Amino acid sequence: MKLDEIRKLVDEASTPGPWEFDSYSCVFWDDGEEYRRICQVPVCGGDTATPEGAKDARFIAAARTLVPLLWHIAFIASLPPLLWDECSEGEAKVRDSTRAALKEALKALEDAKL
Repeated sequence: MKLDEIRKLVDEASTPGPWEFDSYSCVFWDDGEEYRRICQVPVCGGDTATPEGAKDARFIAAARTLVPLLWHIAFIASLPPLLWDECSEGEAKVRDSTRAALKEALKALEDAKL
């Protein structure tokens, strides 16, 4: 999948995030005004999630936050390389803003509540 297709998928084809999951392995979105069930991971043994079901639900919920962050990192990585040591003033600005954007994306990835 190309980066622009991933971005479109995230922006246009999914419920806003972050997503959460509960002890029944239900993945949902709740902004305080609206509750929307995203999916229900199958459970066995009554209505409580199996350990595997809970892990799957956690992964699905986390993906809504992680995919956009990973997209930003992939986009930055896809930019053409610059001559980091010998560059013009304009290229230095691009270099510095690229480094700042990468640091910001990495920090957001590290700070994501999963």
